Formats: sequence, structure tokens, C-alpha cells
Amino acid sequence: MLYFNENAVIAFVSGVVLPEPEHFRVQPYRYLLKSADIDERMRDIGELLLETKRRSRREMAEVASDGEARRVPVGSILYIEKTKRGSRLTVEAGKSL
Repeated sequence: MLYFNENAVIAFVSGVVLPEPEHFRVQPYRYLLKSADIDERMRDIGELLLETKRRSRREMAEVASDGEARRVPVGSILYIEKTKRGSRLTVEAGKSL
């Protein structure tokens, strides 16, 4: 089973200037060179951390069940179905409500 996470931030750190074509199959965010000076590396790492934080923000939906309000990541919702007196929310396996 393959697992894809479109929010993952991938950076290659290499001493080689020319990346191989297969490196780009995973769409890296950044390609860092080991030979870069410390200031450049620190700037790149800071930008990687900011991008990771930006991508990890998740839209949340507030739902109520049995009088209890909860926040659910929108991306984990598989579907919502109408029931007689409300609705039923189904989320990905392993995701908590």
C-alpha cells in the first residue's frame, strides 16, 4: 500500500550540484548543497521550517454530537450523510473526532 502526503516538505541535501531526474518524481521543495555557506544553509532551513508550518495548518470544522462540540480536520472527512434527525460524519480510519 502506498501512502501519499501532499503536505510533506521534502528537501534533498547533497554535495552534488546536478540532481538526478528521479529526485524530482517526489517534487522536492528545495535542493540544498552541503557546500553552501552556513548563513545560506541556516536561511534555507528557516524557510523549510516555515513551509512545513504553513502546510501543516489544517482547516477545522466544528461538529456537535450528543451535546458535545468537537473540532474535526476538514481533510479527514470522507463524507457526510443526512439522517432522519441530523447527519452522520465519516472520517478516515485512525482519525479522531
